[in-house]
Amino acid sequence: MADGIPETEISLTLRNNSASELTFNPYSWHIRTNTGADWHDIQQDRAGNGTLTVPAGETQTWSLVDAVTAVRDDPELEPGLYAAELTVPAPTREDDSIACIALVRLDAAS
Repeated sequence: MADGIPETEISLTLRNNSASELTFNPYSWHIRTNTGADWHDIQQDRAGNGTLTVPAGETQTWSLVDAVTAVRDDPELEPGLYAAELTVPAPTREDDSIACIALVRLDAAS
């Protein structure tokens, strides 16, 4: 890692395996870090607003840095284990949602 940012791009991909399109806010990331004993939200400076539709069978990809800067002014991260979560509507249950979570481990040499 250089200055708290991974030297190689880390991609986060949402794959819509449902039979219907998913429409959601692509800026509503929740980023958490694991301290070894528990998960903690990283500082969130803002909440983005927008709409994205991912058709059935398609994917959408973000970089980890894009996900972090959607909610935080400073994209710098310490080495450690992170969870990047984006919530989307449940395709088969109206008024329900699914948390899509990617786990990422950042090493000092990433």
